[in-house]
Amino acid sequence: MEISPFLGNIGSAVAVYLVATMSPGPGNLAIMSVAMRSGRSAGLRVATGVITASLFWGLVAASGLSILIAIYRGITAAIVVFGGLYIGFLAYRAFRSFWRAWIGIAVPSGDSVQSDLGHYLQGLAIHLANPKSALAWSAMIAIVLEPGSAAPLLPFLVVAGCWIMGVMVFCGYALVFSSHGMIAWYQHRGHWVDLFSGVLFTFFSIQLIAGAGSGYI
Repeated sequence: MEISPFLGNIGSAVAVYLVATMSPGPGNLAIMSVAMRSGRSAGLRVATGVITASLFWGLVAASGLSILIAIYRGITAAIVVFGGLYIGFLAYRAFRSFWRAWIGIAVPSGDSVQSDLGHYLQGLAIHLANPKSALAWSAMIAIVLEPGSAAPLLPFLVVAGCWIMGVMVFCGYALVFSSHGMIAWYQHRGHWVDLFSGVLFTFFSIQLIAGAGSGYI
């Protein structure tokens, strides 16, 4: 398979993916907040969950299964609503943490009630419960492939390359926000981070649920 004719389109797709991955979203927000609150290991586990779900949706798009998501809108809408409700639960937890700190209730450092597996599943659920990720992957693959081109392996190569960049971005967020400086800052100003996280999680939750109801997915 000759890849050189597609290099320009691949560059465009990679740029789109990089901007989308680095932009604020529920996955990145969860990684950052957990990394500051519970440390590097917890942040990396949330990142690993997000990375796993990202690969899943990328493979779904590369194999053409994302067409089924567009066809079976009822099932897709149910998944989106579930994802919106889960993110709404994360908003509740963030607001609760902010309120406890505001009224002076001691909050344990670190997520003592959440296991390592729980952190991984948190990242997995946030990204997996958003089928729009598969449609985004499909759009990037469409940028690369020319109409009528015979390059069956190219979508999987695009997914592999973009996914590797995603690993670096998501893990980079976990490493940066779990630094000693960020953790020390969080210990003094963390309640404002929780408030901001709660507001954003609420926005993402409403956006997902409203989108499922309006049929834009």
